Parts: sequence; C-alpha cells; structure tokens
Amino acid sequence: MRMMLALPMLLLAACGTMTHGPNETIAVDSQPRGAAASITCDGGVHVTGTTPAKLVIPRKVDGCVVEVSGNAHTKRVTLHRGYSGRYWANFTYLTPFPVSAIASFGGGNNDLAAGAISAVALTGIGFIVDSASGAAYDRDVHEVFADLEH
Repeated sequence: MRMMLALPMLLLAACGTMTHGPNETIAVDSQPRGAAASITCDGGVHVTGTTPAKLVIPRKVDGCVVEVSGNAHTKRVTLHRGYSGRYWANFTYLTPFPVSAIASFGGGNNDLAAGAISAVALTGIGFIVDSASGAAYDRDVHEVFADLEH
C-alpha cells in the first residue's frame, strides 16, 4: 500500500517541471502588425519571429530583452526572471508532516520518522529537479505589445 502511494508522490515532486515545463512562451504583438520581433538572452539564446508571434525561450536563462522593430521605430522590454509559484509548491510535501507528528505523538512507532524523511526527501527532489530543468523560474511579463506608430 505504501508503495502505491509513494510512486504518485514521487512523480509530482517537481511541481514546476510537471505543470509548466522548462520553456516559456512570450506573446509579442505590435501595431502595425508584421514587425520584426526577437528575444535575446544571456547564454547566446536568440529567437525571432514576426508579430503577432509566440516566441519560446528556456525558463533557465536570464537577462532577456524583447525587441520589436518596424515602421522606423524600435521598442525594447526587459523580462525579469523570478521564482515560479509552482516551484514553491514543492513545500506542500512538508505540510502533512506536522499533522502526522501530532497524530502519532506518543505512539511509540517509527511512522513519525518515516513521514519526516519522506516529506523532506520529496521536497528536496522537487527543488532539485525544478532548478535543474529551469522550471523553477517564471518571467514577470508574458505578453509584450509595441505601438510602433508613435
């Protein structure tokens, strides 16, 4: 029975990786449409398209700037990277621990220790996997609009 519960918990340990993955889509549009759009990030990441465009960049990279050019105008928007709320959801494995500690207080068994070790291990696995895949991160801006007529 414990093994049947352990597998789904292990698979869900990396909340960010499982729910939104290592890449992020930035929607870029302009007035007028048909402008050249690009995102350049640290580490040599450079993606291009024509507005309206959906440009995909790795969540892991930092220092990203969106540039939209056309109609003799250029607009630049800096994308700031922060931690995703889904990354912090890895802590949810620790919340059952205090409840199990109270429930088994004075029980004289090893369930409390096993619960604590499992909760800490799953939380640690989630943080490691999300950090390694880049899913720990999210941008402050997911849509960029550039008015190139003014």
